[in-house]
Amino acid sequence: MLSRLLPRLLVLAALATPEAHAVVGEAALVAPPAPFHAPVLPPALAPFLQSWAEQRTPTATAVNAAMREADVSFLEATMPTAYAGYEAASRAGFSWSAAFAGLRELSGTLTIDEWQARVAAAFSRLDDQHLGLQRIGEGGSLGAWSAVAPRPERSGPPRRDRPRQPTERRLAEGVHVLAIHDFFARDQATWKPLRDAAERLRGAKTMVVDLRGNGGGDDDPFYRFLVDLTGKSIPTARFRRLQTPLSQVALVNLFTRYLSTNAADRAWQERSQHWHDVYLQRLATTSAPNVTTPTWDEWDRADSAAAPAVLQPFQGRFVVLVDRFCASACELAVKTLKSLPGTVVAGEPTAGMAVYGDNFARRMPGSGLAFFWGHWQEMDLAAGAYGFREGKGFVPDVAVSPESLDADAELLRLVFAVSAPKA
Repeated sequence: MLSRLLPRLLVLAALATPEAHAVVGEAALVAPPAPFHAPVLPPALAPFLQSWAEQRTPTATAVNAAMREADVSFLEATMPTAYAGYEAASRAGFSWSAAFAGLRELSGTLTIDEWQARVAAAFSRLDDQHLGLQRIGEGGSLGAWSAVAPRPERSGPPRRDRPRQPTERRLAEGVHVLAIHDFFARDQATWKPLRDAAERLRGAKTMVVDLRGNGGGDDDPFYRFLVDLTGKSIPTARFRRLQTPLSQVALVNLFTRYLSTNAADRAWQERSQHWHDVYLQRLATTSAPNVTTPTWDEWDRADSAAAPAVLQPFQGRFVVLVDRFCASACELAVKTLKSLPGTVVAGEPTAGMAVYGDNFARRMPGSGLAFFWGHWQEMDLAAGAYGFREGKGFVPDVAVSPESLDADAELLRLVFAVSAPKA
């Protein structure tokens, strides 16, 4: 999953060092630079760092006992100090020691398919939809990401014929449709037209927010659009984040991973290089790092977006369209909208991937499988706010086939039905 940190800090992207370009035929590609190396790194943290070359090394095809032990030892050291769900899982009765012991009991050489399945099975009871595994192919190509506890009802890919850019249109008098099928847009220019339209849309009676197929990313630009539209600083997303040197190491590895992909995206490379260097330099100057005891800080998203002075803010109703592919940041957006008076959610239950997030990824040292885990927890959703359950998602107020709402006539019928005065 993309880090929330990156889009909020774009203003510092200009500090990054430009990279060289490699020209292949007529196409110019960005050659990722070798990661910055600080002169001194605390010895306790050095084994957890990974270089650009290590990130691109293909996953093994067979896993022997020594490779499995390296993987399990890594998980034993990482989960207690960098995974936001570690304590909650223990309180819920999950035995981490039994999970690690079960993986160590395996014998012989396993295929990578067998080992990946065993690792997934060991943690499948955690019911954390952000925990996942991914293989790396030749040349650093990324294989399919798979959750350790997949939901069969979410099988099959979401539709790809919907635009990835946010779009806005008028459906009827006073009714506008805002379609956001992707929160992975990285540049602010993508969202500027939407924020510029906030003033014009404040007079709408109904705003349909179409989030079908939105698998997450970073919903901060959408949140800021809502602040501009409503003139309210909406205190609905409350996070607590792990703050340990090991979680900072995970950030270095995360940006190293970004450097090993998206090579043609120069701006992405520059931002990734900058923050890779920032966090590595911080680690280099850390004295006596506390690797074993996690600490937490809490953050309310409303603190980061000051509401503008709006004379005539939006006072209409939101109708939110969702499906089983609305996940992660998409579900955070649903939570934000549900906090506003009169909001109606229609469609089918969402994915249930929002309690933990801001995924880190680390290549396990034996097999080379990439293991993903989240370092923050959304506190309200963890407590079941608005009926949310991890693995189950939000239950819509109006159950309706998401595909049926492609037809404007059906969508208008829904809008009129939820807007009609109650008898």
